[in-house]
Amino acid sequence: GTVATTLSFMKKIGVDMFVNLNIATGPNQQTTINNVASQLNTQYEKESMISIGSVHHLNPDSINELNRIKDLNIKGIKLHPDYQGFFIADKELYPIYDACSQLDIPIIFHSGWDCYSPDVIHAPPQQSATVAKKFPKLKMVLAHFGGLLMWEDVLEHVAGIENVYLDTAMLATYC
Repeated sequence: GTVATTLSFMKKIGVDMFVNLNIATGPNQQTTINNVASQLNTQYEKESMISIGSVHHLNPDSINELNRIKDLNIKGIKLHPDYQGFFIADKELYPIYDACSQLDIPIIFHSGWDCYSPDVIHAPPQQSATVAKKFPKLKMVLAHFGGLLMWEDVLEHVAGIENVYLDTAMLATYC
């Protein structure tokens, strides 16, 4: 789909706003993805779309890219542990989490089960809670109600943590 088609469809069904979630699935994609996100935000600033950015933990320039994201006025980043090849509580991600905390850049994480990696959960609720508690200033949005197909674990480990927000994407499909 295109942005124009999506905007048309959203207006037709009465949705006011959508967020375009970009993911740098390779270390060399982050700059291009963030340039395009910034361009889309400028092009559609009066429309009903926000395009967010991404960084890749294996890019040695990811912290500088986060500063550039802030300068570009991109409102957040998306990290997908399954597609980017990390576990949410891996210490190698801590510099990114710390920088996002300091720059007030929210992170939207895929969380819970994923069909791409059905036998390994890269962002289970317990590990997400560990990150949230270690970085209390980090605004975390845990997609799929905090952990796709892991609802009881979400209630036990994530519910009530002040810097954690949950989205409802894909819930109707799996409930």
